Amino acid sequence: MSLTVIARLIARPGARGMLTAIALANAQASLTRENGGCLRFEVLADIDDDRVVQLVTTFRDQDAFERHRRTDHFAAWLTESAPLLDPAHPKTHHYATSV
Repeated sequence: MSLTVIARLIARPGARGMLTAIALANAQASLTRENGGCLRFEVLADIDDDRVVQLVTTFRDQDAFERHRRTDHFAAWLTESAPLLDPAHPKTHHYATSV
């Protein structure tokens, strides 16, 4: 059963462009290097709030998601994105499975 993860991130003022660029690099790596485990990876910029970025990812199953979290590009994403996130607004994650 596929697993979809929706993450909502709030960038520091003026940092959304850089955060989006880093997210797009992670998306590209996820879609091309994970042997089909990552089925979808969208990076969305909120229309109403110029600091919000949402990531919508779908993985083949829970195991594919866990493998994704152990990749070098995911580790790089965590390191590179951390200073761009607003510490007053922690990121949120929602998890869903296909029906």
